[in-house]
Amino acid sequence: MIFRIARLRRAIERRHHCNARHVGSRIIVEQLPQGGVWRGQVDVFDLTGHPQAERCYAWLDEGPGRTTCKIRLKVPPVRSAQTAVRASLTRRTKNRAV
Repeated sequence: MIFRIARLRRAIERRHHCNARHVGSRIIVEQLPQGGVWRGQVDVFDLTGHPQAERCYAWLDEGPGRTTCKIRLKVPPVRSAQTAVRASLTRRTKNRAV
């Protein structure tokens, strides 16, 4: 758990050039657009020094042969961990359709 949080925090700070502090975790269950269910843990971070957001949501996305850090800032339309996952899944579905 500590490794996951540290990895996400470093990814946030590198990508967004700000400080991140872990403030909690949420278990999210989301229906996939193509059917099925996404279930995972989303970590919540408060941001200091970011020009647009004071909070973000991050999680590890494990794919074939690699794990990536997914990060979504709390800016509209993202307003919660649930909507962060939904936005990410919607974007991934649209990218695959192209």
